[in-house]
Amino acid sequence: PVAAAVWQPSQPIMTVAIVMMLGWEVPNGRRIGGVILSFVGCAAMVVLSTKDSKSKDNEESEDAEADAASSSYRFLANLVGHVLFFFNCLCTSLYIL
Repeated sequence: PVAAAVWQPSQPIMTVAIVMMLGWEVPNGRRIGGVILSFVGCAAMVVLSTKDSKSKDNEESEDAEADAASSSYRFLANLVGHVLFFFNCLCTSLYIL
């Protein structure tokens, strides 16, 4: 749930970054700083929420072998989910342009 809440507001950030790369807007320090700060904040929220969910899962599990397989599956599923969210937001930003 946190990942979806963080990825969706990234669309304006991506739109501004694309517009500056295309040269439609003049990049200046404030714009570039805002894009970087927003990206770092979103990335921190995703990473911290992932670590929090891992620690909760470790408390509930007792079987180490099954936990390792489950953990690698969850990591892959989370990675695929984040990649799909990224492309969803990127395509929406490109559509707006």
